[in-house]
Amino acid sequence: MMLIKQPGKAQVLGEFGGIVVFIPDHQSNSASAWGYITEKPATLPIKYTIMNQHLQLLQREGLSGSIYAQPSMWKENKTV
Repeated sequence: MMLIKQPGKAQVLGEFGGIVVFIPDHQSNSASAWGYITEKPATLPIKYTIMNQHLQLLQREGLSGSIYAQPSMWKENKTV
């Protein structure tokens, strides 16, 4: 990812992360969940570490901040 540098402006990654980890008996709907990528519980620490390493590279290029996408958000559609 290339940052577009603008003098006097903060460079913020508006959304990253969004990792889905299915854990049996720990979600409202075991058939679906929202996220950008799916990881198994055993590989979550590895994926999260890699994402943070990418953030560190972007920080060296001028990234000011980042927002992690939904650490515990879930979405469920209901018909009334």
